[in-house]
Amino acid sequence: ATIALRSILHSNPNYTPAHTLLGITWLMLNENEKGIEQLKQSLTAKQADPLATRYLAWDALRHGDPRQAAMYLQRNLKTYGIPTTSANLIHLELAELYRQAGDFPNIIQLFKLLAQNSKTEMSDSLNLEAISRLFEAATEMADINTAKMANDKLQGTAAYTSFPSQISRARLLGLEAEFSKAISLLESLKSEKPEMDSRRILELAKIYALKGDANASFKMLETYIASFGEQLTPNAIREYVQRSVPIGKGNQALSYLKKVYNEHPQNASLGSVLVESQIQANDLVGAQSTLNSILRAAPDFAHDHRTHSHTSQNAGKDHESLLPVFDEAIEKNPDSAVLYYEKGITAYSGGELDTATMAFAQSLKLSPFDLPSLVMSIIVRADQDIDLAYAQKLSDVLVALAPDNAAVQDAIGWLKIKSDKPQAGLENLQSALKGMHDDAAVLFHMAIGYQKLNNIDSAVSYVLQALRGELPAHL
Repeated sequence: ATIALRSILHSNPNYTPAHTLLGITWLMLNENEKGIEQLKQSLTAKQADPLATRYLAWDALRHGDPRQAAMYLQRNLKTYGIPTTSANLIHLELAELYRQAGDFPNIIQLFKLLAQNSKTEMSDSLNLEAISRLFEAATEMADINTAKMANDKLQGTAAYTSFPSQISRARLLGLEAEFSKAISLLESLKSEKPEMDSRRILELAKIYALKGDANASFKMLETYIASFGEQLTPNAIREYVQRSVPIGKGNQALSYLKKVYNEHPQNASLGSVLVESQIQANDLVGAQSTLNSILRAAPDFAHDHRTHSHTSQNAGKDHESLLPVFDEAIEKNPDSAVLYYEKGITAYSGGELDTATMAFAQSLKLSPFDLPSLVMSIIVRADQDIDLAYAQKLSDVLVALAPDNAAVQDAIGWLKIKSDKPQAGLENLQSALKGMHDDAAVLFHMAIGYQKLNNIDSAVSYVLQALRGELPAHL
């Protein structure tokens, strides 16, 4: 097969199906590097081969990178579009990758039109799954209106009483401050699948945290982490640590994480969680030490973007040492939109706006509809008062993709302010602030908006609030 396919490509080097089939054949022969190289050739065609994107997504997932996998698979939306009357398997596969990457806003955008359409056939099993995913994503993002719409859509269907839907319903009750009902519902659920019961325990921890009962929440988090036994995963530990910090148990969680990593120093994914946690705890020396330890133990691990996924001022403080790590990782993974985005965020936080602009541009080239890259491409231009016409075109795309997203509202509002439309811009920023409470950058943007309106008292008030938080170096 390889001889035949290579012969075809020798006479017709741009024949995409042959590149795809040769790539799959190499993978079957365990020649993974050759296989991936051929599959990536299929992406250079005017219309990417859906089969090639699925195999590339599988490879990214095999390497523990669901976000990159999703970026490969979402290229198929150019062929299949966003579902409005019926979902297909590609949409559900993409939603699952978004879920694994924690990218719930994209799940909402993927299935929201389907839920809004009164003609959507809810006896279709794929549509049921899609709306169930929408219900989960909306409750994860505290989007109560969308969650209620999805819940209403599921009523009277087989999916209404499914375990995942019940979990989402309990989460919705928690968002509406119906804590006793939420806890009662979760305690009544039973599942023979360990992973489902772990989800139930984690949701109980979240509900107790919303209720303000830190001790009960942490007790559930400890039960959650213990439920994995020897099958403990980096994602489970990440959940444990990130949920512990807001309830005042961050030090205990970080100590546990250090203990686990010291017991498994070869586990680079586990180390990346420790780096994230140390950065969030402002322990930059410890984070750099752990990062160096990871790279010594697993030199190829530099491609894992989660190690560097921080957007705060901490990134700016240490950006000079982190940027070369990104360059090295990008050299090994030139098709990773995620790496370019994370490099852009790090450069932006450190005030290197030219580098940030180029990195976000490359990320968009690889993944044209990635929301975070679109948002930052607008903001970095608005910060510098450059290419505002191009930024407006990007803004139009954002409005079409996710008009209600808080980060989108921030980018649109900031662009309007820099385009001498401060009143309209402030309206967008007020909407952004509802979803990004006390975000320093949004507050700073509002301060500039009020300054342009000559409302100096409000401008001073907002800039003082912004300075209490963490701003990028150039702001």
